[in-house]
Amino acid sequence: MDARQGDAAATLPDPVSFATHDETAADLYARISIEPVYTGIPFVDDTISLRRGQVVEFCGFGCCGKTQLLLQAALASVLPKGTKLPSGAIASGGHAVFLDLDGRLDALQVVSWVDRLCKASELPGTTTPSHAFTSACSKFHLVRCFGTRQALAAIRTLRPFLRRFQEQQDSLGILLVDGLSSTYFTDRMIKHPPGPPGPDTQEPPFSLAKVHATLSREVQAIAREMCVPVAATSSALGPGYKPEGALVSWAFRETLPPCWQAVVTHRVLLQKAPAQRGDSLAPREPPMLAQFAKPRSDAVHQYEIGDRGIVRV
Repeated sequence: MDARQGDAAATLPDPVSFATHDETAADLYARISIEPVYTGIPFVDDTISLRRGQVVEFCGFGCCGKTQLLLQAALASVLPKGTKLPSGAIASGGHAVFLDLDGRLDALQVVSWVDRLCKASELPGTTTPSHAFTSACSKFHLVRCFGTRQALAAIRTLRPFLRRFQEQQDSLGILLVDGLSSTYFTDRMIKHPPGPPGPDTQEPPFSLAKVHATLSREVQAIAREMCVPVAATSSALGPGYKPEGALVSWAFRETLPPCWQAVVTHRVLLQKAPAQRGDSLAPREPPMLAQFAKPRSDAVHQYEIGDRGIVRV
């Protein structure tokens, strides 16, 4: 055997150590078996199996109840374990972190939503609505941001906060990010300084590309490292081409850069159904519509928001 063959043999793994088991069957099952996460949103739970570490985005206009969708997903996590929501989902009893990037979520709105869902849900055992309300509020963590700088500071310091749940062996149910497009227009106006680009020219620190690249990178890192599902909302600028004879158009204009779109594993488009003229003196409010764009599906789901939360129509 020459020197080259000896070096090649030295790099091969030891057959005995290679054949020795390094995990039990229970370890293997725990590693590959990941239970789906129930969000409490009917058209999501019935269409996909959301797993920990995945990111679902709700993109639509301001009249589609995007924030309510996130609140419903939060309550499916923070309500006492075993609680059956009106949508049919079973609460997991974990914590939920709500990152409000536009700073418009009212705490009273959250309290009212929790109170309504506690009264409308089937609570386990002898749990009373008041006890469920107190338990749910204690596990709901709201982080409000006002502007790009606060949003970046919050997302960069979020991982140490989330690690506390792992250290205390508390279950982190879901991370919710509301208003990804809230700073779209202000960040888009930040341009390079006038003049030809040179070797010393640097991109503005809070440009649209840099802001969303940081947000995307941090959200993806949190989802993977903490093994937590993420639900986020973004705004649509307006529908695009509308096919002839179609009531609505699902060709939405993109507002977020490709760096965020690469992080998203599931994407849902939302809009309100057009009003129907009828003979009724009190016409019913048209429902909201949802369609999956990733993975692509032609099915259109109808839902409405009421005292029982978000339910199918």
